[in-house]
Amino acid sequence: MAPLLQPIPFPDEALKYTPFVEGMATVLKRFAGDSRAEVRECIFPMREGKESWIQLIAPDHNYCPDNGETFCQIVRILLDKAAVRRKLVRLLGHSCLDAFRLMVIRGDEFFVRMLSEMLESDIIEDKDQKRKKYRLRLCVDTT
Repeated sequence: MAPLLQPIPFPDEALKYTPFVEGMATVLKRFAGDSRAEVRECIFPMREGKESWIQLIAPDHNYCPDNGETFCQIVRILLDKAAVRRKLVRLLGHSCLDAFRLMVIRGDEFFVRMLSEMLESDIIEDKDQKRKKYRLRLCVDTT
């Protein structure tokens, strides 16, 4: 089911409808907890410039159903299941850096550790990201 849902561009009306997004959040948690990597990967962007489910439920997105609670649960589940943690952290860093930054600002210790891991591993690479990285490092160092 996961590969079928990934490419479907749901209309904005559906994504603004809280019961729909909450229902999809439940489905996404199941995808994240699946033992098959190909199912878990369906939560992430298929191609550059296209929003993915992980981005739609992130706390910095308009369609986030619950102030980032589902996003946090899914990220934790994904990291627990990851065979190659660095690859997943890189994918999260590229697709959800602003959401991570928001969770750090909110004081979430897990995301402080994750962001520190991203910073130490030089996962954030382009010039814009490096500027954000510097600001985030200042934020992480003060928490």
